[in-house]
Amino acid sequence: LYALAHKCIVGFAVIMVITGVFVQETISAANANDQIMIAQREFAVKTYVRKMASLLTYVDESGNGSISREEWRDKAKEKNVSTWLSAMGLSFKEGQVDKVFDLLDSDGDGEVQAVELVRQLAILRGDARSIDLKALGKEQKELLEVMTRAWARLEQLQGPSLPKR
Repeated sequence: LYALAHKCIVGFAVIMVITGVFVQETISAANANDQIMIAQREFAVKTYVRKMASLLTYVDESGNGSISREEWRDKAKEKNVSTWLSAMGLSFKEGQVDKVFDLLDSDGDGEVQAVELVRQLAILRGDARSIDLKALGKEQKELLEVMTRAWARLEQLQGPSLPKR
């Protein structure tokens, strides 16, 4: 009786191992299939754009199709919005609300349009380090523009005696 139970248990274990190997190989083959990967990526992008459209609709209280700084400040402080953004991969502290808006407003017009929202949030998603790096890059670009204008003004005032850049 024990020998029969032993053989059944060992046989069942062997079948389960074989099944596990078969399933693992099938999943690996499916993941390696380029068409499946492309379809999954396209679905993820469409889902992301749909979610950003719903965010824009919720935050845009004026209904003009864009988010103002005030609308962003009001809604980004709400617990459900900040939790949702965090789940989407964009975590930030309460003191970073204006910094995040500045990063979303890529053209600097004081309004975040749908295209800006989708593109900029895609860039900012991930660890907070992504937000900090993006902010640093924007500040560096602005500083370079200021320094270039100042250098040009100095050259106008002093003439060609300044060292070359």
